[in-house]
Amino acid sequence: MTHKAVQLETDGFLAKFFPLREDKAESDFPKLNHGLFKDLKDAESMSEAEVSEAFIKALNTVVDLSPDLTLSESLHRSDEGNTTSDLKVDAGFFRPTSVPTDGRPHWADQVIPVEFKSHDTKNDPYDDRPKKLLDADALTRKQVRGQLIDYAEEVFRYQHRTALYMLLILGRRFRFLRWDRSGTVVTPAMDYYEHPKVLCQMLWQMSLLNDEQLGLDPTAVRIRPDMPDFGKMDTAAIPQSSDVDHTERSLAGDAVIADNVVFRYVRKGFADSLGPDWPRYRLEIPQGDLVRSFLVGKPTFRAHGMAGRGTRGYIALDCQTGHFVWLKDAWRAFYELVNTEGSVLIDLNKKGVPNVPTVVCHDDILEQVTETPRCWEIANDPARKSKTSRTITRPSTVPAHSSSSQTVAESRPASSNIRKRTRSQVDDSEPAPPARTTPEDCPLRRHKHYRLVVKEVCMPLVKFQSGRQLLEIVYTCVRAHQAAMVDAKIVHRDVSGGNVLILPTVVRDPDTKTAEIKWWGLLVDWELSKPVHDNQGPPRARQPERTGTWQYMSVATLNEHTKVVETSDELESFFHVVLYHAVRYLSSTCTDAASFIDSFFDSYTFESGKYICGDKKAAVMLTGKLYADNRGKALLFKSPVDTFLRTLLRLFNAHYEEANLRADNAEEAAAPLPVIAPPQKRSTILKHFNARTPVVEPAAPPPNEPAPEEQRRALAMQLQHHDCFLTALEIAIEQGWPEGDRVKGDNVSAKYTPPVPVGPPQGASNKKARNESSSPDPPPSTPAGHQSAPL
Repeated sequence: MTHKAVQLETDGFLAKFFPLREDKAESDFPKLNHGLFKDLKDAESMSEAEVSEAFIKALNTVVDLSPDLTLSESLHRSDEGNTTSDLKVDAGFFRPTSVPTDGRPHWADQVIPVEFKSHDTKNDPYDDRPKKLLDADALTRKQVRGQLIDYAEEVFRYQHRTALYMLLILGRRFRFLRWDRSGTVVTPAMDYYEHPKVLCQMLWQMSLLNDEQLGLDPTAVRIRPDMPDFGKMDTAAIPQSSDVDHTERSLAGDAVIADNVVFRYVRKGFADSLGPDWPRYRLEIPQGDLVRSFLVGKPTFRAHGMAGRGTRGYIALDCQTGHFVWLKDAWRAFYELVNTEGSVLIDLNKKGVPNVPTVVCHDDILEQVTETPRCWEIANDPARKSKTSRTITRPSTVPAHSSSSQTVAESRPASSNIRKRTRSQVDDSEPAPPARTTPEDCPLRRHKHYRLVVKEVCMPLVKFQSGRQLLEIVYTCVRAHQAAMVDAKIVHRDVSGGNVLILPTVVRDPDTKTAEIKWWGLLVDWELSKPVHDNQGPPRARQPERTGTWQYMSVATLNEHTKVVETSDELESFFHVVLYHAVRYLSSTCTDAASFIDSFFDSYTFESGKYICGDKKAAVMLTGKLYADNRGKALLFKSPVDTFLRTLLRLFNAHYEEANLRADNAEEAAAPLPVIAPPQKRSTILKHFNARTPVVEPAAPPPNEPAPEEQRRALAMQLQHHDCFLTALEIAIEQGWPEGDRVKGDNVSAKYTPPVPVGPPQGASNKKARNESSSPDPPPSTPAGHQSAPL
């Protein structure tokens, strides 16, 4: 969420977000004691604990200051049972029925977090001075900002939110903050010792608001242990004798498996989501005139970070049918002419595209949209702009991590321009300058709340059991991609390891007619798809062109940010999916898989003000040579995987050579070099060494053989269609395979850390360090991260 803050004056913030309830009048405002904050006169020299204690004590002396909210301290203890985080915000406002008594933050119940800082400037994450950037640059101030982002993200992690309000106390000053998936709205710092009524007025009006006004999603109903839905979820989690083992195998000749069969991994996944440390919800989705309801626990998948789509995926229980389904909750990019993912999938389903999800229902949720971009428009409207309303967003020299997202080191890349991208998704073009005044040019991405439910509940690709199975799974997804482009005229644009999933499927062998359970691939996450580029079609939607998951994007799309994604780019992404998972999970000659993945998949280069492809990936795809290390040892898997990789590398080598030749010819045609006459006399240096330079004419190609350039062009042309990729997979799959080529576990140690980090840890603070494990294919977000060692 770096550099995504917008400032509103305190009175504007109060009017827009904390309006006075209709049944209340200004005369109802409680009477304040004289010298309310007298014990905080010297707050700048007090510790955080002292400030916290004195502040809460002062507020408690005002009768009915926050009648519907209670302030509870949690300075010293993190939530019990939370194994992923030790966060402990200083205090928080709770509804009277949910006030904790154990001094813990209780993230699932907290309504308004409150953070105290002992010094008003050193620890202020924002800078109000004119002509200064709102996001303060000093290290300690950036660390505090990262800490606040962590707190906001933790509330969004446990709860279903449209927005979150936060109170920040900085010595004698205070700020109110409002977080949503587009950014943060911040008030100027104000001295509450000198102006106690301003703070108390905001607290009073805030406490009178209902849950929806305070940012809780009304379509997400909390399920308490005494509610019937709670028991339904417990019952659905109990294993049944009818559950089917999902292992690949042949079935008995008379075996019959129903269409709505529950595989064991699905029910187990649902049961695992019902832990005692996580709240349960009933989520609602409009469907025409009706509303569908689904019961969920802890998300199976969650995008890290605050700004961005905030995608969460659940194994959900359908209240209407009693079946398990997959529910995706996200804040989609909200632009005209951009279809929702459900609409795209319905089109694919109607056109018979295989191996894609089947839609149960989908819709936007109550027209819930992010408000921060609107606040940016207000702050940047020339007709309304004044000395108290200024632009405070700015482009970041390192894009925020973000599906989006986390605070990152904000320093400009050093002279060594090789860096690493975190496992993330690129959904933004290069940062744009802030001096713009039209809504269309707002640098903050608009998001709209959206839910999608599909029939299939899958397993992640990392569960594959052998090299052959890996290629078979990818093969079925390439088939889906081909049908989508040819029959439905849709290009996916985000082929990645996280979007190639495993779906155990009952099939019949065409020859023996015997039934089998096979692990097929399902190509998912069509949210970023677009119609196949057609110059005759309508104008394209206003969405950045460079979109995809950094590790799997083609060299061409990484280097050319406005490039329209073509079949060759998508096939290269499938190639990277195979290579990544082969290096990480198959036996090979690579003795340091972590370093290989770092340098090939995660690295990037900062060149001419843009982030482009890392050197190793570019070198491999341009030369067609794949090495296990920097000493030139060949990367081999001693299986048909080698055949597949060699075949495709030959095609990509020709593709990039042809592309570079076209680019060179275009440059020469645009600016031809002057013709230089041959030298009038021999070089003095050559004469000094008595050199002999006989002229040798190039040999003519043998008769009836294509010239090298014709052969290269023919190879490159193959990547304009899927057949070359499918054929390479078919040939490899049908060869003999070694037993046990899938390693036990992971070739990358869970303890591995990148060699050269850049700046502080993402979201680091002086209270705690972020310690969240990352899956091989985490959620979408923006790239940035740590530096890689020189290649």
